[in-house]
Amino acid sequence: MLWLYLHFPHLLLDHIRRDRQDQRPLVIVEGTGQHVLQACPEARNRGFRPACA
Repeated sequence: MLWLYLHFPHLLLDHIRRDRQDQRPLVIVEGTGQHVLQACPEARNRGFRPACA
């Protein structure tokens, strides 16, 4: 039996950024807006960091 593990930690972030016209910093937050799930490099440079699970 063969197994294949694919890990795309920024798939949603990359998809949203690709469809946007502007390239401003972007973060993705969880439902209540309390925790950052993903942050693009520009947002991380400005101090946004994903919450540790």
